[in-house]
Amino acid sequence: MAYSVTGYIVGLVESGLIRASIWITPLIGGMAGLFGGLLFVTVGILAGQDQLMTARTLTIVFVSALYDALLSPVIFPFATWADRDPTAVGTWRGR
Repeated sequence: MAYSVTGYIVGLVESGLIRASIWITPLIGGMAGLFGGLLFVTVGILAGQDQLMTARTLTIVFVSALYDALLSPVIFPFATWADRDPTAVGTWRGR
């Protein structure tokens, strides 16, 4: 659930942005990873998973967010390509 909500929010943010800077994609990727991880941990704690209340959990969330930030410049263009409309005029499938 946490990652579905995060993906939805990232989609909304990405659709409303004009990419003026090369740092936007890693910034969004890192912030989304941080938000998704913290939301996952928060929901887990609220559901009674008390073992998530450790400093190690926060370390894992922050390292994962950094990993997400580093991979997002590769993943976001691929996801945009995969989400395109193949029947649109001007695409190689739409001709």
